[in-house]
Amino acid sequence: MFLEDITLVRGESEIIRGFTARLPNEGLIAILGPSGCGKTTLLRLFMGLLEPAKGALRDYSPARRAIVFQEDRLL
Repeated sequence: MFLEDITLVRGESEIIRGFTARLPNEGLIAILGPSGCGKTTLLRLFMGLLEPAKGALRDYSPARRAIVFQEDRLL
């Protein structure tokens, strides 16, 4: 998966600006960081639960993705 120049806007705030990354299509990926840095927001983008205001997710297949939240969630 390739994330190209992703920008996410919520209300009047830019939550993520200009994020670019190349992720492997197989295996496990861990996202680590302090509380409030945008880990869950980034995962929501990966799963298609949020749409970026700018940029694109390339070579992306949400049918092959899974997510485990730290807290109980009902999807």
